[in-house]
Amino acid sequence: MRVGYFQFDVVRGDPDANVSIIEAALNGARADLIVLPELCTTGYLFESADALAEFAEPLDGQTVARLSSLASSTETTLVFGVAERDGDELFNTAVIATPDGAVRSQRKRHLTRLEQPLFSVGGQVTTHQVPEATIGAVMCFDAWFPERSRILTQGGVQILCCPSNFGGPESLDVFKVRALENRVFVIVANRIGHEQLASVEATFRGDSRVITPDGTVLIPAGDGQALGLIDIDLGETAKKASVMSNNLEAEWSGYQIVECPPRLGI
Repeated sequence: MRVGYFQFDVVRGDPDANVSIIEAALNGARADLIVLPELCTTGYLFESADALAEFAEPLDGQTVARLSSLASSTETTLVFGVAERDGDELFNTAVIATPDGAVRSQRKRHLTRLEQPLFSVGGQVTTHQVPEATIGAVMCFDAWFPERSRILTQGGVQILCCPSNFGGPESLDVFKVRALENRVFVIVANRIGHEQLASVEATFRGDSRVITPDGTVLIPAGDGQALGLIDIDLGETAKKASVMSNNLEAEWSGYQIVECPPRLGI
């Protein structure tokens, strides 16, 4: 199976420009699955939910339709992050667009302090069967909470797709741990560039990558625009059965919380 990512400098507040960048980069690319960054159509920093709502769209809007059309024309499953408008609520959402025209979604649950004023909290995780594999979307900070990835793996997921927007190096370690503990492939698509809004600024490091079930990092992207593609063997995920319980409730029931002793004066 040929998988990969596309990382680029997202233009804040210009979905049309961002989709055009994606179309130009992926036109002619040969792959089964490509992951794009979180919020790759709108940018990240906004003054308020009202300001973001100007650029957010429902899942049947023009932006998702264009990227769904791209998935069909390139015969590639695309996983990409959008600001989804659903009634009066906004969600930080990963869209899964398959070559047959189907559009599915996964809303982010764990929001950072910069996202909490903008988005509503997403719901339960869902597995998605695409032509070549079973995948799940774990968006950036969601990966810091191991239960989400483990639940997806229990559901048969072979590849965790991680649309992301992060600057520090810690997330790279988190993604590697998720691959190792679940014995799945992880595709990280992180954006590049810089955004500033009043006193708040964010710099995005890139460093997109594919991580194997044994923690090996494949095709690390660096800090420039990059389309990375590589062939993987999904048979490597079969080893996960030997490291996981089939019953999480039973596995965790043996643990208990005990009162910790007071800290010493050190």
